[in-house]
Amino acid sequence: ADGATLRGRVVDFATARPLAGVEVTLTTRDGGRRVVRTDAAGEFAVGDLPEGLYDVSAVLEGFVRAAEPRVRAVARAATTVDFAL
Repeated sequence: ADGATLRGRVVDFATARPLAGVEVTLTTRDGGRRVVRTDAAGEFAVGDLPEGLYDVSAVLEGFVRAAEPRVRAVARAATTVDFAL
């Protein structure tokens, strides 16, 4: 596949334990959005993305929202974006 992949892991800042069910949103410059949730290991992956820049955010009720702007997704490669909430 020629698409790009963004993946990562979300943990609790205080305990470093993985957080399941975190809503991870990828937003493109033109307003396109992809939303996924972390699994039991706190991991997420979004594949088959067009190459470009994405604003990535992670939200879970009871935690402070985290964001990483302008993450570059590269064709035929995986880019890792980790968060501690």
